[in-house]
Amino acid sequence: MLDLSEFFSIQASLLGQVSRPRSRFLRENVDWNSRLLGIVGARGTGKTTLLLQHLAEQDHRHHRHLYVSADHIRLQASGLYEIASYFFRLGGETIMIDEIHKYANWSQEVKNLYDSFPTAKIFFSGSSTLALQKGKADLSRRAVFYTLPGLSFREYLSFAHGLEFQAVSLPELLQNHTIVASKLLKAGPILGRFNDYLDHGVYPFFLEGIDDYLPKLLNVLEKVLYEAPSISGLLSHFDNGLRRRQSSQAYLFAKALHAGQCRCFFNWLQDRHRFTPSYNEYLFSLCHLRKVRGQLGLSLSNIAFYHCQFLL
Repeated sequence: MLDLSEFFSIQASLLGQVSRPRSRFLRENVDWNSRLLGIVGARGTGKTTLLLQHLAEQDHRHHRHLYVSADHIRLQASGLYEIASYFFRLGGETIMIDEIHKYANWSQEVKNLYDSFPTAKIFFSGSSTLALQKGKADLSRRAVFYTLPGLSFREYLSFAHGLEFQAVSLPELLQNHTIVASKLLKAGPILGRFNDYLDHGVYPFFLEGIDDYLPKLLNVLEKVLYEAPSISGLLSHFDNGLRRRQSSQAYLFAKALHAGQCRCFFNWLQDRHRFTPSYNEYLFSLCHLRKVRGQLGLSLSNIAFYHCQFLL
């Protein structure tokens, strides 16, 4: 017989700390009535907060909803299927599984849960795009996937300055750019705020302190460049000295983002190290990066940083 009291205790503690006044745009776009949905995206974009904000609105008196983190030692030891199935047999309705990519064979167990409990809801989030891609095939006919990108400039203005603007589509922006610009200018020093956005506004953790933004960005990049490949087994292709250089490379990467020199960084990185095609594809698949197709084809030198979404 499993004891879920520790998980409910952790859940209550997290719900007591979650911020509720503002939420990411995706919260309104997600169909929370879906039986199986996944929220994916780069680290630090607010996926956990999004799940907890939705959970905070539910009735917790009868323990019908449960939040768990896939890297919790008790879940790893007992097994995801065992914990979730026991929760559903107790009358549970919805389970939220955070950082699901950190649990081996997650897609098979989620699939079994989905098929075994027809009335249950399973929501999950994950940051390792490559690891999640490998599991999507098994869930392609069952799950609905949503991607949570970094903050747009519009969202940054809302979070940082309390300024609310409607989303603007690209056709509308091209046709009515003067009207859109005039509305923005009425809100104050918009260009200065845009510079602030470029400097520290893409990840919501700037709200925890601007001075800590770059170190936290560095931590994100270190995990992106090295933790996820180790999960997928790609590190076996690297030379032994690569991991020893990870801190300096991630630091240069973070500095390059601020200096707008991402292309120079990747040119240097490609010259220094011969990455396997698998690792190249991993980098291409990240939410942080986007392929740029050109006459030279697809290579590390043709990667552009997916950093700024403006008002779209």
